[in-house]
Amino acid sequence: MTGSTRLLPTSLIVLAATLAGCQRDATVVLTLDEPLTVVILPYDPAAIRDSLAQAYGTPAPQFPELEAAFGAYQAPEFSDSGPVFVRWRATRDSVERLADSLRARDRRSEGYAAAYARFRGLYQRFGERTAARDALYRGATAEARELALAAGRAADSLRRWEAAAWADFDSAAVLARAASGRDSVVLVGLNADPLVLTLPPGRWWITAHTRVDGNPFLERRWNLGLVTAGFGFRLPLDQRTAQTHWRH
Repeated sequence: MTGSTRLLPTSLIVLAATLAGCQRDATVVLTLDEPLTVVILPYDPAAIRDSLAQAYGTPAPQFPELEAAFGAYQAPEFSDSGPVFVRWRATRDSVERLADSLRARDRRSEGYAAAYARFRGLYQRFGERTAARDALYRGATAEARELALAAGRAADSLRRWEAAAWADFDSAAVLARAASGRDSVVLVGLNADPLVLTLPPGRWWITAHTRVDGNPFLERRWNLGLVTAGFGFRLPLDQRTAQTHWRH
């Protein structure tokens, strides 16, 4: 799967053509909905990957049906307050209390043998109720497990292709950074507070990624191309400016 760059609406971008000759730095405010690590690059990483993929010649493996299943997946509503779990917890507590009682008694004392027989029967019931609880859990998570197995096999195939097709990515990125004459910037947003930075004039790409809540198979990615030329602006990193991809 190759990357892609998302172009920002003109209301979110300062175009160099409107500020010809301007060499002032720009103050950029990145607004976040969640904690993010943001990497700001003076080159387009998606364009490099696309170029390398075209030169490689063999297309990336595709899994359209599997990716559709990832997109449609919904985490099951699973509650541990049902009767199966209530009975399991009650039996567990009874087993623990009786075990504590037996440990405090002399094994040669009167009634110990009968108490131990009750413990064995209760422990057997606890095993049965544990099996019933586990079966309920497996039934609720069966779809996720099947998808996870399929995702693992597909991801292995895709990673092998990426390792071969994108083998020269690091060296190409070094050349692109050197050609720009500018360094990358890494910002860590530990909460939802805005990130504020100053960028020299030129072309930049704002990159980040995060998991999609409630769906372990998807992530949101940002690869936003912009041009700075002196005027500051605000850029939201949220669902509106992200693209959703299979997480592999």
